[in-house]
Amino acid sequence: MTDPETGEIQTIRESYEVEVPYNFYILNINLSSQSLYSVVYPRMSADQREMYLVYMDTKGNKQYFGNPFTFNWPSHVTSLYGWRVHPITDRLQIHRGLDLGVALGTPIQSIHDGEVVRVGYDASGYGNYVVIADKDGYRSTYAHCSSILVTEGQSVLRGQAIAKAGSTGASTGSHLHLELTLNGQYLNPYFFIEGTDPYTPPDVGGTNGAYTDYDIPPEALSDPTFAALIKEAEKYLGYPYVWGGSTPSTSFDCSGFVCWVFKNSGVYPLSRTTAQGIFDQCAIIPPSEAKPGDIVFFTGTYDSIGPVSHVAIYVGDGMMIHAGNPIQYASMNTSYFQSHFYAFGRLPRR
Repeated sequence: MTDPETGEIQTIRESYEVEVPYNFYILNINLSSQSLYSVVYPRMSADQREMYLVYMDTKGNKQYFGNPFTFNWPSHVTSLYGWRVHPITDRLQIHRGLDLGVALGTPIQSIHDGEVVRVGYDASGYGNYVVIADKDGYRSTYAHCSSILVTEGQSVLRGQAIAKAGSTGASTGSHLHLELTLNGQYLNPYFFIEGTDPYTPPDVGGTNGAYTDYDIPPEALSDPTFAALIKEAEKYLGYPYVWGGSTPSTSFDCSGFVCWVFKNSGVYPLSRTTAQGIFDQCAIIPPSEAKPGDIVFFTGTYDSIGPVSHVAIYVGDGMMIHAGNPIQYASMNTSYFQSHFYAFGRLPRR
């Protein structure tokens, strides 16, 4: 404002408050906590609960003992620890070890330091076997060996060659049956021996060349044997790839899927084995003679000890059904499968 007498300009500042009506709300929240166990465990299958309890018991200590081989072993699992239908007796019984399918003569290493306390032969069971014990109460047993490289009373070190893989005793193919006990109590070797991450087949989990819905030509299905095979195989379309898996409850890896389908369709009594093990039972046929129901083999899909690393069931017209990720139909004419193709094989007809 301007002073009328002096002409000075003065500035006067005033402040005031204005009340503005508004609404407010109070949100009351009650928080409760639950353990992961109480949330997850009730939702697990029986097999998942067993695996979970072992994980908790061992604290995930998978690398306590060494690798029985010089290569990655998980992809060679042919039978896990636990209940199974015995491949010879066809009876349900407990399997107290881990079976690893490998080529005849593959060197077997001791998984821990210790003393050789038993070298023996069991014609109706272990075949040639070795038992090693250490000062902490652990014992490891290596069965079905083709030859033994150590003697009783000998001290051995972790990683030392002690035997060679074979198929002696009650066995359906070359493999190592590995058992582990602590003070007489059986342990699941899978959770204790050193290994790397399991194999997941490359280029079979995407959409390139893959089909979960495929119509097989009717003329192929006129063969009752092939029709039975496909009827069983298609039950598992969309199941995830699970390394070492060999039943619907665990899902499947490539060889587990093929073995299950042939056996449970009644087409051929193919016991659980590796892709290489299936190949070894087949008559090799030229691609020009391949027909639906034959088996197709691939090589170099991962670092396997034998040349065959992946297996599928041929359905004709350049198509196959296999345990990709998930189980699916796939075209053999993709660049990936063409570059890894190994051979066609045919199992004996019953």
